[in-house]
Parts: sequence; C-alpha cells; structure tokens
Amino acid sequence: MMDKLNNQLKELDGALASFGRFRKRWRIFDGFGRFFFWGLGAVLTWFLLDWAFELPAWPLVILFSSVFVFTLRAVWKWLIKPQLHFVTIDNEAVVAEQLHGEMDNLIIGSMQLGHEVLDGNDVATGYSLKLILALVEETHHKLKNLKLTSLIDLRPAKRALLRGLPVLICVLGICIFAQQAVIERVKRVKDAFAKVFQPPVDFEIMPGDRAVVRGRSIHLNAFVDGAWRTEAVLVMTDKKTGEMKTVPVKLNGDDRTTYTITEADQDFTYKFGYAGKFSPEYTILVDDLPVIKAINYEITAPAYTGRPMRMMTGKVEKIKGLMGTGVLVSFAANTRLDPDNCFVQWRDGTKNKIDISGRFGSFQFQIHENNKLKIHLMGHYGKDFLIEKPVTIITELVPDNPPTIHTTSRWKGVELTAAQVTGLQLGYLATDDYGVQDVEQNFTIKNEFSGVLGLKDRKGKTKRTLKIPRDRVKNKFSNIFHGVSVNAGDKVTMMLTARDNNSETGPGIGKTTEIVINVVGKPIGGYGPSKITPDWPDKGELPGLGPGSKRVGTQDLLQMPDGKQNGTEKPVVITRIIGGNITRPQGGGSSSSQDAESDFRTLMTMGKNATL
Repeated sequence: MMDKLNNQLKELDGALASFGRFRKRWRIFDGFGRFFFWGLGAVLTWFLLDWAFELPAWPLVILFSSVFVFTLRAVWKWLIKPQLHFVTIDNEAVVAEQLHGEMDNLIIGSMQLGHEVLDGNDVATGYSLKLILALVEETHHKLKNLKLTSLIDLRPAKRALLRGLPVLICVLGICIFAQQAVIERVKRVKDAFAKVFQPPVDFEIMPGDRAVVRGRSIHLNAFVDGAWRTEAVLVMTDKKTGEMKTVPVKLNGDDRTTYTITEADQDFTYKFGYAGKFSPEYTILVDDLPVIKAINYEITAPAYTGRPMRMMTGKVEKIKGLMGTGVLVSFAANTRLDPDNCFVQWRDGTKNKIDISGRFGSFQFQIHENNKLKIHLMGHYGKDFLIEKPVTIITELVPDNPPTIHTTSRWKGVELTAAQVTGLQLGYLATDDYGVQDVEQNFTIKNEFSGVLGLKDRKGKTKRTLKIPRDRVKNKFSNIFHGVSVNAGDKVTMMLTARDNNSETGPGIGKTTEIVINVVGKPIGGYGPSKITPDWPDKGELPGLGPGSKRVGTQDLLQMPDGKQNGTEKPVVITRIIGGNITRPQGGGSSSSQDAESDFRTLMTMGKNATL
C-alpha cells in the first residue's frame, strides 16, 4: 500500500515538473517575441531615423539614450528574467489548479497529505490513512487523464513571436547587407556623445605654417590630448580655388595621427578636427626650387682697347677677356629670390652678394686672373629652397700681346762712312692689337780705340708719341745723329722700341733686334766699287723686315729715301765703300806720336785691301 502511494506521488511530481518546464519554455518564447518586437524595434527605429535624417547631436543623444535604456529593460524583462525562473512542484500545482478551475486545492492537498503519510506523520494529519490514499488515487487518476499543457494558452506567445520575427529578420538583413550604414550610425552616436559630453581637448599640430618644394612630400601631424575616441578629421582648403576637402583620420593609441601628402602642388590651409572642435588653421605654401631661366652677359673691354661692349645671351661655360675686362651678369629666375642669401662664390671661397629684385638678379666683376665662380640662389621661402645645381662660370685671362715693330732695312754688319751715317734715315712699321702709343729710337756710339783717341761713348734717343693710338704705325726717323759727332772707327748700335696703350697692366713693349753699323773713312783715289749691294735674298722676305717685305730696288744712302714704289716705301740698299792703296803722307817736323796717330787714322780709312 505504501509503495503504491509512493509511485502515485512520483507520477504526480513528474507530471507537474513537466508542466512547469513546458510553461517556462513558452514563457521564454514569449519573451523573445516581445523583445524582438519592442527591444529590437526600438533600436531599428533609432537606426532608421538617423539614417534618414542624420539627427543633430543633442536629439541623437537623447533618442539613443532612451532606446538604450528601454532595450536594457527589455533584455532584463523578456530575456534574462524568464531564464531565471525555477520550476517548483508546489507552484506548478497551484498554477494547474488555477488554470483548471475545478480542482480547488485538490492537487496540492493530495500531494502534501501523501508526502506526510510517507514521512510517517499520518497521525498528525488528522485524517485516516484510507481517506488520504483514496484522495491521492483520485488526483492521480484525474491528472493522468488530463493533459496539463492543454491548460496553457499559447496564443499570446505565438502572437509575440509572429510580431517579433519580422523585426529580427529586418535587423539581421541590415547588419548583413548594410554594414557600412551600421558602422556609420555607431560613429555618429560616438561623435554625438563626444560633442555633448567630451571634455576640452588640446591640439598640437606639426609642422604648422610651412613652405615646401613643389613635388615633394609633406607630413601633417596632430596630437589630440584628452581624446576619448580614435576618429578625427583633417580639413584642407585650396587657397587659389577655395575648394575644401575633408579627410577622415584615425588617432592611434597615443592620440596621434599623421596624414601624408606625397606630392604638394598648390598652396593650401589645413586644420584638424575632433568631436566638433578644431585646431587653429595653418598654411602650407608651395613653390619651386630656384632655376635660372634666362641669363645675359655684358662684357666691357678695358677703355684703352676702344672696343664696344658686347653682349652674350644664354648659359656659357667660359668667359675670356683682357686684364680689367668688366662683366655684368643679369639673370631671371623662375621664382622670387631671397635678397640676403643669394651670392657668388669664387674658387678661393670668397663670396660676393648678388643684387636681387623679385626674381631678377645681377652682379658684376672684373677679370684679373683665371678663376671660377658659382651662382648660389635661395628662394624667398628660405633655406629649403636652395638651387640644386649652382651655375658655374669659368673666367680666363687673355694676355695683351706687346706690339711688334720692324725696320724696313737690314743694317746688321753694315759699314758706312761718317757722312752716310749722319744722313741716315730709319724706316719702321709698328703694329698692335689695340693701339701703338709711342715709338722710340735710341742709339749708342762706341769707339774701339777710345782709350787711344780719348773718345767717349755717345748716346741718344728720339721718341714719337701718338695723340691717338693706332693699331698700325708706319713712319721713319730722320736726322738721327744730328748734332752728334760720328767718326771713323765708331761702332753704332741702334734699336727701335714700340709701346702700346695698355693702361691696365702697363704698356707692352716690342723691340727690334740691334742694328750695328761700323763707321769707316771715305774712299781714296776712287779705287774699288762705289756701290755694293748687301746680301739680300734674290726672292722672298727681307731679313729683319717681317712677313711680306720685298726688295724692290737700290738707292744711294746719301740720297733721302723718300720715294715710294707701288705704294711701298723703297728699302734702302747699302753701299759699301772699299778703300784703295794709300801711301804715307809726306812732310816733316812731325813727332813719332803724331806719326803714330796719323798712321792709325790712315789705317781706319782703308778698305780690306789697304797696305801700309
């Protein structure tokens, strides 16, 4: 009997436990349905409203906060709380009796009395054992024939699921097919909260105001001290067109960000923004490296040359000029230049400033030696704008050759009488690249027997200066030995000197070779030839006259050579006087010393064949 009671009570407990689990399961389903409809529906409402209208910060914060609180409550009420419900037999018995309506305390009473009997407390119950057993058996029979789950109305739960599932499907579809929109909504919510609740932040911007070379990269850096999130923006405005460009940037772990422009090409302003707050605006200026686009050289020769100024255009590697040649260099660059940092550097490191006006520059110098210079330029934006390849110019000093001077006759080794020497005329031709300033003739007369005869050396010179220097001077010196004693036995040495008009380094000097004339006495008795032509070449150039000179005739030295033939002055042909046989003069009363002196003078008047 007790075993039967125990089995019946177990069956009652099992039926009620199954009823409780079924009821909890559908309670969870009902919670899901309600959460899908109300909780996810509220989130979907916020999403669609912000997607459609992009709500301002404050309305967005209020709406999202309300949705968030409501959704949290829905999660607790319809998702978490049903999961926390515990199934108890007594509670399920009471619920079953209430749902049935005709089992007032039948189930709970039978179970309590039956458990007391099994526990040995049947006397304490106040009921007979048979009555309790009959009550338990009747309750067991009713519950066995009754399906407890049919007592539960599942229609509300099913309706909740039918309403919530479409909302769930819509939310899942948006998360799958509109992920970018979801990410954007999340960012907007963060931005809105940052705008409303973000404390002040400090911006540190690098490089600030800066000038960069066109085509080079530049890094824009920002440090946002106190940032709560990673999103920031960079706003750049083209200074020429006014076009504005906003670029999203991301802050790294230490609240820093870097934006790189690979090739800067236009001036622009920029600023960084975070949570609706912006840094001060800075300017990036873009310009080219300086390059010389056009260059001119005004080359002025020294004044003594009489040459006009000449101009050269375009880049040249070398400039040649005489000592003192002035060079004015003018150029135009592609950009404005810094007046204080443009200079010319010479080979020895010396620097000369360049006169700068905008993008134009000029400097001048004089050629004094072989040298080399480099033109260094800096753009007006500063040290980052140095010319890449300085222009190099080599200066070469060209020497001014001294003048050349030639005689128009050959005098070396000539023997003339004193009378012929006295009437001698000396023609010359002097040339120079820029101008002969003066021609000078000087002579020296020595006697080999000066110690015996007591004769002193005689010197003299004649100088002719041209008021206007000429590059070619042709003339002659006459009366060279006027007022000078010329005696037989004298050796006359003559030389012509020409000077040019070089006022920079001093006159250049050109000289002829020495002209040597031996003075002999007059011929006696008419013996021997009266005229002998020196050994001129039959054809070709005459020695000592220079290129192009020809022998065109002969002339007696006692006759002035003032005639010309075919436009060329007739060269002098020298007559050599040869003395004949001379006898000692007769007479008396002369001492031995006087005889010796007479013999010496007679000897000097003789030619090569004279005998004593």
